Amino acid sequence: MSFLSNFFDGVFGRGAKAITVPALDGAFRPNTGLDKADLCQTRAGADNLAMMGETLVYSAGRDVHRVDNDALLHRFNATVAFITEMPSGRAVVGLIDRSLHLLQGSKTTQPMILPQSINCPTAAIALDDDTLVVANGSAQNSAADWQRDLLEKRRSGTLWRITLSTGDAVQIASGLAWPAGLLCAGDDLIVAESWLSRLVRIPLAGGAAAEVLGNLPGYPARFVAGADGYWLTLFSPRSQLLEFVLHEDAYRAQMLADIEPDFWIAPCLRSGKTFLEPLQAGGVKQLGVLKPWAPMRSFGMIVGLDEAFVPVRSFQSRADGARHGVTSCIEQNGALIFSAKGDGCIAQVKLEAEQ
Repeated sequence: MSFLSNFFDGVFGRGAKAITVPALDGAFRPNTGLDKADLCQTRAGADNLAMMGETLVYSAGRDVHRVDNDALLHRFNATVAFITEMPSGRAVVGLIDRSLHLLQGSKTTQPMILPQSINCPTAAIALDDDTLVVANGSAQNSAADWQRDLLEKRRSGTLWRITLSTGDAVQIASGLAWPAGLLCAGDDLIVAESWLSRLVRIPLAGGAAAEVLGNLPGYPARFVAGADGYWLTLFSPRSQLLEFVLHEDAYRAQMLADIEPDFWIAPCLRSGKTFLEPLQAGGVKQLGVLKPWAPMRSFGMIVGLDEAFVPVRSFQSRADGARHGVTSCIEQNGALIFSAKGDGCIAQVKLEAEQ
């Protein structure tokens, strides 16, 4: 039956073989909420926001900065993969070289090296001061090769429970399509599974993943709890062209082998850098002007979810916007502060003004 189902799905373009993408309507109705946000800092590669005690910090490449005055707190020897707050007020910084560092102020402790199985750390969350859950995006690709991982249709992401005092690592889940965001909800983890454009619930004790929210219009990244629910970032939009390419195995294999990554038909954090990009020479620009309603290779989006993980609102930067590639956000003092990695900036939306 599975063979027949796949065959007829392929003939009629339905089910797993469909190339449709969700319409931007309802809670996802297009708006310019992110472009109207107040700029806090400009920094190339601005990425992961996190609290460190009372201080809001963010990562950019190898560096960790304060948000309020942009002061450099610490420069590491490798790119920062994630930052997450500990209950004690310190922050855990994970690097792409598999090392974990405890950061307090500008001082760090002796690093702990993660097991070799965790070769692609993408996100983490602290359960207590000695226990960390780390997401590993892929068993085959590094964090820098995230586009390749999608185009190779990998499903090799894992979750690990790490005991910091002993270095013990226990695998909680496997077979995930690039887990990029984590949230603790009681005895469960809510995981952003990027390549399947969904959120899933996984028991901390281990077990099967259950979908919480699916068929998102983009690829989800980090998300956090807010005052009235949750805030979810989408770092790049889905498109019918890309959905089609994901079903064309021979074409995709040749593209990966023969074309430079900058020109792949793949999601990206910022488009419009060159006319050689896919769809840039006509389908996107009209008379040399980029229209806000043009087909998007990149965008900015933060989705507000209620306590049942139902989308209720969104803030966006459209095709012609300047806040693309949103990878992290945090609610603080009535404002939603976010990082737009594609455009290298930290900005904030005043939520009271957006009611």
